Amino acid sequence: MGTYDRQIATAKRLIAKYGQTVTISQTPVTIADVNKPWEVTLGVPVITNIKMVFFSPKLVNKEFLRYIVGTELKSGNVQGLMAADSVIPKATNIITRNNIQMKIKSIDILAPNEQTILYTIEFEK
Repeated sequence: MGTYDRQIATAKRLIAKYGQTVTISQTPVTIADVNKPWEVTLGVPVITNIKMVFFSPKLVNKEFLRYIVGTELKSGNVQGLMAADSVIPKATNIITRNNIQMKIKSIDILAPNEQTILYTIEFEK
């Protein structure tokens, strides 16, 4: 039993309740010759249904920027929260939301004491 089991359970429960069902496509990669690691073989993509909560682009500092004359507000990328589960996201995965494929730009892991609670995933535009 871990220190953060309650927080992990809360993240799973809230994302399951308020999240949206999406698919994550993970393509396994195998290296045929260890002397030529750049020559890889792509396997059949494994598609899994997961739940994610999506957020609009970051609003950090937008309130401050509204008061500066002549400043243009730039919008960021859509972010999603995914609870720690059997699927571990990778930057090479594709998330399909409402029949729109989204490439992963970055993944931030909330893992105090190496116990993964959730993933914050930022998508490319």
